[in-house]
Amino acid sequence: MSYDNTTERAVIGCLLVSKEACLYSLDALKPTDFLDAQCSLIFKTAVEIVKKGDDVDLITVHSILNGINIGVMAKYTDYGLPSAVGLYCRKVKDDSIRFQLLNAGKKIAGIANAEVSQPAEDMKAAAMAIIKDVDSDTQKASLIGDLMPGYFQSVNDRAKIGNKTGGLYGIRELDNITGGLRPGEFTVIAARPSIGKTAIALQIALYSCKNSRRVMLFSLEMNAEQIIQRMVSSETGLHIAKLRNPEHMKDADWFTLANANKLCGMQLEIIDDIYTVEHINLRMRKEVQKGRVDLVIVDYLQLLKSAGKHSSRYEEVSNISRQLKIMSQGLKIPVLALAQLNRANEKEDRLPVLSDLRDSGSIEQDADIVIMLHNPDLGKNASQPPPSPARIEALVRKNRHGEGNVGVLLKYYKGTQMFTD
Repeated sequence: MSYDNTTERAVIGCLLVSKEACLYSLDALKPTDFLDAQCSLIFKTAVEIVKKGDDVDLITVHSILNGINIGVMAKYTDYGLPSAVGLYCRKVKDDSIRFQLLNAGKKIAGIANAEVSQPAEDMKAAAMAIIKDVDSDTQKASLIGDLMPGYFQSVNDRAKIGNKTGGLYGIRELDNITGGLRPGEFTVIAARPSIGKTAIALQIALYSCKNSRRVMLFSLEMNAEQIIQRMVSSETGLHIAKLRNPEHMKDADWFTLANANKLCGMQLEIIDDIYTVEHINLRMRKEVQKGRVDLVIVDYLQLLKSAGKHSSRYEEVSNISRQLKIMSQGLKIPVLALAQLNRANEKEDRLPVLSDLRDSGSIEQDADIVIMLHNPDLGKNASQPPPSPARIEALVRKNRHGEGNVGVLLKYYKGTQMFTD
């Protein structure tokens, strides 16, 4: 295959001089797409820099790859125009897939020409596995239907060897108070750890999907399998401890687990490998161009980073909050972000208020709706076991378009990750 590394050099040159071109190329390509070893190394370094929330430029890249002369690296900036980075990325991706297909063809030919004959079905399966592996590690949203077979296999495997080592709210009163999740609105659900903010977000996601809506879930706290595990528990009623330790499951539990297959048809996409708000913004603009998106969920806001330098974490979180608000308005989709509360209300033994949002005062300003989850029994009657189900107050602390400072008492079944009113 004829190959010219000029286009690869153009991509590297663009990402070194333009923040927008850098984020675009990092979303469109992966290090192994580059056939030129030095281009691949620089690109991989750029990925790591962005994950840390820093800007990519000649200085930051060279500070890590000091084995490459900075003058040599600077020559990359002579190639290409940042405004054409999309064209360069498509050419690099096309060349990468073409190269992978050539290698795959050689492997398949080797199977067909093997001296030891194999059954036709075995040869077909081996060939399909090779083709499936082409471009298989491209960064992309994972449709839950594609993830479920692997999840079921994981449960089966752990059952055999043991676990030695995851629209509307669908809650009547909350929907009545807030009017649900509206396009262009930025909603925040905040709580202290282990109160159930991820559980309620996943319940909202499932409810939306059951009503034929498409949901994009950006998870920074848990990987895709952990998310699915919680959803399976919620959907089937199986205690999450059984799914974590399936070697103890009984026949009836396995029969119940099969009911989780209904998740496969849902338009829920899970992304667990994006770390900056700029990446989310770019991804969502591309997704909206491809088709309808009804809800974006971010779990959770304070784990996000923002590219660029900030004088403080407070300033960075404020920037993240503002960008999520602007994204919601610009793309006309509801954005639901989870957030952590600080310890103030626990220390002072009171209900949480807007000023308890951790790391930023801008969250309360940017959000259209802020809901705070509070367990009134936490820390009280330590000699008695906590009530089951837990009592959780959902406090609507801000409602830009309706009644605020009202509460809804919910029941939280932690074992099955379910909230009811």
